[in-house]
Amino acid sequence: MTRSTNTWTRARARGAHARPAMIALSLLVAALLAGRLLAHGGDDDEPSARPAPAPAGGGVHVRVEQQFALGILTEPVDTRTLANGLQATGRIVPRTDAVADVMPPIAGRVVGSALPRLGDHVRRGQVLFRIAQVLTPAERTALRTELIRAKSELSLLERESQRLDRLEGVVASRETAEAHIRLEAARGQVAALDAQLSGNGTTVPVSAPISGVITAAEIVAGESVDGSRLAYRIADLSSVWVEVDFFERDLPLVRSVAPVQVRVPSLPGQTFTATLHSMGSGMDSATRTLHALFALANPGERLKLNMSVAVSVASDTGTTAPAIPRAAIVRSGSRAVVFVHTLPEEFQVRDVAVGPRGDADYVEIVSGLEPGDRVVTVGNYQLKSMAGL
Repeated sequence: MTRSTNTWTRARARGAHARPAMIALSLLVAALLAGRLLAHGGDDDEPSARPAPAPAGGGVHVRVEQQFALGILTEPVDTRTLANGLQATGRIVPRTDAVADVMPPIAGRVVGSALPRLGDHVRRGQVLFRIAQVLTPAERTALRTELIRAKSELSLLERESQRLDRLEGVVASRETAEAHIRLEAARGQVAALDAQLSGNGTTVPVSAPISGVITAAEIVAGESVDGSRLAYRIADLSSVWVEVDFFERDLPLVRSVAPVQVRVPSLPGQTFTATLHSMGSGMDSATRTLHALFALANPGERLKLNMSVAVSVASDTGTTAPAIPRAAIVRSGSRAVVFVHTLPEEFQVRDVAVGPRGDADYVEIVSGLEPGDRVVTVGNYQLKSMAGL
């Protein structure tokens, strides 16, 4: 009885020591399985087992727990029907019919304690600044001389007009009418010179001609200005233009397409629709491109001037081709690379050639990948940093 009891006690002790090891092994297997599901985008397929070509940029080893922390997601290369179109790069520019330059109406000194600054919104009719008219002695002398000359000319024109009035019916009515026009112009010039001389020291307000955003501010309080320089430029950015240069071979497709899709790198996941506004009348002889403008609504003014944008022009026909999400492509200098999930903890760098077809989310792959390869769509920029690209 004692021997059986001792044997049972030793077996129980061995089981007690083995239980933690079994639990730890179970947890490790569960973690590996979960990590594989996460990096595989939730599919049950095994990573591609066929040997891949040696990558130009090497590979990255990432432990399963790191993949969880980075939130890495993948998607398989698949064939899709992509529109036959083209991709072009453009930039946001203001509409020329919605821009106003503000110039000082007279020479003088800028006064004001809170002048508008670059980026401020102003409304039509708002006073932007004031000009205190200040004439130097030389300017006053020149104005007096000009006023004397203008008054002398006015006197001559008044006498001539009176003479022609007395000869009404003798001279041509056209001659009399022209004399009256010259007389009124001379009177206006004398009145303007009088006002300029008598207005020395007065303050003239300068208002915004349109509502919009200050895109150029070239004056400061206290400086002397004249009517030959820009004070402010105001642009209405509620709608903007997208400026694109297209190659000659692409013009038939551009002309045949109504709206185009516009994406902005700084606004990921958002796509805007623009319509063709105008095309240039002549090709650039050096680049063989034609200038085009697309009109684009800009609610909330999210699109800023000179932003770089990607323009997608799609046709009505489509082609089936291998494709991956645009988010999977990482730029490294002149290279376009993706990260392929080849083993549970291995990611390989692959150079790819991107084709001309695509849409807002997917792009054609000409070479570098095969259907079934799993590419990283989320977390690839962290992998880029880890790979030293």
